[in-house]
Amino acid sequence: MNAVAKICVALLLATVAATAWAGVYRWVDKNGVVHFSDSPPPSGAKLVAVDSTSIDPAAVAARKQALQKQVTAYQKQRQKSAAATAKAEQKQQQREEACRRAQSRIARLDGIDRLRLHDAKGKTRFMSGDDLAAYKQQQRERAAKLCTKN
Repeated sequence: MNAVAKICVALLLATVAATAWAGVYRWVDKNGVVHFSDSPPPSGAKLVAVDSTSIDPAAVAARKQALQKQVTAYQKQRQKSAAATAKAEQKQQQREEACRRAQSRIARLDGIDRLRLHDAKGKTRFMSGDDLAAYKQQQRERAAKLCTKN
């Protein structure tokens, strides 16, 4: 039973218990503070009349059902929020991994003067000079974009 349901049950029981009081005493202490109690104080207390109406079981059941609907809606919202948080964390982890791979690729590229690439069709392409410098710059920009926090 979650905390919200426990609180609701406690409030319901407190309401029921309040109507079972035999009497309520009221008195003011020497500091002017008003006190209420179900047991008589030392002296000078007045018995206060408390309205004890009967409890309608149908009304109690309706309130309980309404509270249960609220608890269920709250639980669904928490689950939805937890799923969204988990998805965001997974996306962030994937982004961090892509950043690490891009930085590793740049570190490998920095130490070479000639590069051999294979395209999707299986063709081999060699890069050097200005083409390689442009490719390195392109990879640095890609890494910067991946590693920038949004």
